[in-house]
Amino acid sequence: IFYCLLTLLVAQANAQTRIRPVERQAIDNMVNDVSLTTFYPILLQRFKSSDPTLTLSEYRLIYYGYIFQPNYSYNSNQRKKQMKMAMQADEYQKVTELADEVLETNPVSLTALYFRAYAMLNANENDPSYKKYIKKYNGLRDAILSSGNGKGSATAFKTIYFEDDYEIMHRYLGIEHGVSRSLQYPCDRFSITPSGNYNEAEIFFDFSDNLIPVKKSRTR
Repeated sequence: IFYCLLTLLVAQANAQTRIRPVERQAIDNMVNDVSLTTFYPILLQRFKSSDPTLTLSEYRLIYYGYIFQPNYSYNSNQRKKQMKMAMQADEYQKVTELADEVLETNPVSLTALYFRAYAMLNANENDPSYKKYIKKYNGLRDAILSSGNGKGSATAFKTIYFEDDYEIMHRYLGIEHGVSRSLQYPCDRFSITPSGNYNEAEIFFDFSDNLIPVKKSRTR
């Protein structure tokens, strides 16, 4: 049931064929200009409060604009292993606590949003509050989907966390088996078994320095 909820918009997202390049400088300007409504703290507050009027363009700024924020770290620990183990043990409160801990410092973590919603739904399927986390997850996911189609290095999906590659492959595209990774600079190329939602034998993700601020790449 939860998988169906997350993939409810598959047909709609697949219909969005127009790729919108991620323009780093434009995003930097928009999220760091205090005179604009796209100033990052304003967007982030709307995101945290589950503002239903957020557009795809704004979700793109929230996701890709996060790399220009002080808390961003490209190797952020998203606690996936711990949350997965707690879910397998039906320890939903522990999953919630771990997810909240991640989201406190990394509000755009797809992994934490997924487990937070999943734990809430399993703990009490009659509590509709899990839907706000699904909404956030889908909004950020669609931001990534709008950046490319994954069919080559020129149209690779742009991600700011390596873990997000797997969120797109596994949870959205249903790619489960035969995944092997290699580098085709500046992209990660995955050889895969095609799924019903993606019929190619390869998929590309761009997690390169062109998305990481110069000031941060110099300190790595």
